[in-house]
Amino acid sequence: MAKEPKPRFRKGKGLIAFMTEPEAISMMNGGLPQPGDNLETSRDKYGRATEALRSCNPKPADSRALEVERLDQDYLKQVAATPAFTGAFQGTAWSFKQVEIDNLTSFQMYVDLDYVTELNHALPNRPESLDIAKFCLPTEFPVQTSVNLDVAAQSITFVSHAPNMLITGMGVNPSGPQSPLGAGFNIGANPNYVTVVKYANRLLLKNGYHRLYALRQRGITTSPCVYAETTDFNQTGANRPGFFRKEILMSPRPPVVADFFDETLSAEIKIRPSLHVIRIKAEQFPVPLVDADRLGAEQ
Repeated sequence: MAKEPKPRFRKGKGLIAFMTEPEAISMMNGGLPQPGDNLETSRDKYGRATEALRSCNPKPADSRALEVERLDQDYLKQVAATPAFTGAFQGTAWSFKQVEIDNLTSFQMYVDLDYVTELNHALPNRPESLDIAKFCLPTEFPVQTSVNLDVAAQSITFVSHAPNMLITGMGVNPSGPQSPLGAGFNIGANPNYVTVVKYANRLLLKNGYHRLYALRQRGITTSPCVYAETTDFNQTGANRPGFFRKEILMSPRPPVVADFFDETLSAEIKIRPSLHVIRIKAEQFPVPLVDADRLGAEQ
């Protein structure tokens, strides 16, 4: 019997020192361990990472956020005026600020290094301040997708590697003398801005992990962001499955973005690739009518 081909993984970087042992081993090996797997290397790496973390000094909370450069103000006004931005931050007290990348508290356990490589293509070799602003706070969010039209099944399927693909709108086109009644859906991407939230004297990176990793790789230490403050932990975005727990984020030595670049606290991980699918299907079926007289009486 032919062996099943090994799955092709995406490369990632995980903050294993802050994880539980099962979480770290699963990430380093691309999934839950199977009977017969040799986990000695992963366990040893995890043990050394947790030991390194225990020897780290407590990290003082850094809640500084600075004003962005004046040269970028005109561009930021353009960002704030886009429908995507106003929709994303409606009802939120926000401002544009400049933050130190390394000191941002990270509730995300890992980054996808292959995605970082893709993002890097959008940065010039020597990015200027405006280039960085456009990279962190874009005005457009194109999504690459393939489309499959199945006439027999009366369905349309959109497939993308982008996890932020979504239905952005729908509508009905009224019928006219020369056109039949029609209906349509808009497919787009969820807007993704570098977003930082101050909570309990900590600056938590809510969104933009891969963009900031790409900047940090280039030696860039500060970034513009959308900045907000809250007293509700749920508003930070961290109170969801798959992220570091609140007690870890609020501990004397929380995970920070700089730790992704510390080989004693982080490790390469294997990420199973996935596709994001949206399928729109038309269905036709009869619906029995209630008795007309009875319906009239009830009205």
